[in-house]
Order: sequence, then C-alpha cells, then structure tokens
Amino acid sequence: MLKVSICPAVYEDAEAIAQLNESCFGRSFPVASVQKQLKTVILRADEKLLVAVYRGRMIGYIHARDDLRTYRAPRKAVLALAVEKEHRRRGVGRALLNAVEQWAREDGCEAVTAYVGGSKAAQSFFGACGCAEHLNRKLFEKSVAEPVSPFLERLENHGKKDN
Repeated sequence: MLKVSICPAVYEDAEAIAQLNESCFGRSFPVASVQKQLKTVILRADEKLLVAVYRGRMIGYIHARDDLRTYRAPRKAVLALAVEKEHRRRGVGRALLNAVEQWAREDGCEAVTAYVGGSKAAQSFFGACGCAEHLNRKLFEKSVAEPVSPFLERLENHGKKDN
C-alpha cells in the first residue's frame, strides 16, 4: 500500500490530468481545455477534483459532484477515477474513493455512485471497494453540439455535395 497524500486539484495539475486521461481512458483532450475546465471545477462547491500525490508527483485523481434528484436522497457521483498503471492495486484508487465517501458523509448523502460501463477492471475495483451494481443501467447520450457548417462538411466530402 502506497502512502499517498490526497488533496484538492490546482490549476497546475492540468498537464498531469491530461496525461492520465489519455493513458487511462484513451482520450486525448488538450491541456488548454483541461486548464479551462479546471478553472471552473476547482471553484465549485458542488464538485471536487482530488489528486493523489506520491513523492511529490500526482499519480491519480478522482472527480465527483453532487447528484441531486427529486425522487431520492442526495448522493455523490464519481465522474472519473484515474490512477497511473504502475501504481494500481496499491491502494491509491481506494484512498481517492475514501476521500469522496468522507465528503458524502459530511454532506449527509446516502451513497456514492459511479457509472462504470464495460470496463471489467473498473467493475472489479468498485466491487472490491464494497460498491454494488445497481439496476444495470446503460448510458444514453445525445449531442447538443453545433452541427458542422455546410462549407466544412463540403470540404470533408471533397466537394461531392456540390452536385
């Protein structure tokens, strides 16, 4: 078990978070975009982005927020949990999750939830931490991003839409 320090993320953690996102989730998200979102997240009372620090270096993070619904007691929802591969199975993820659980207890929440999807490793981790699968939910998503402009779409199709 590694002895890590758990503390709130700071703006300067953006590069390490971006690297973890790519190595753990396979998602490349520009550091500038991570920085922009960090500016907002670290100031919000209803969200926490906590980092695990080992020997002066960030090796993991957890991002959680309030999950308030009109039909049940409040909970905290884990949005992301990432730990460097070489530090997994050494208590880092559990320490991060424990910090969110403590926050949930302090706020009078009923539970901590996480949408895990198809990752067997993540399912195993949350199960080992005492979490139970609930309702076998699937994620539904609808993009609300602006559609691609007709000019850009035409360029992507090499002008074939002009006919």
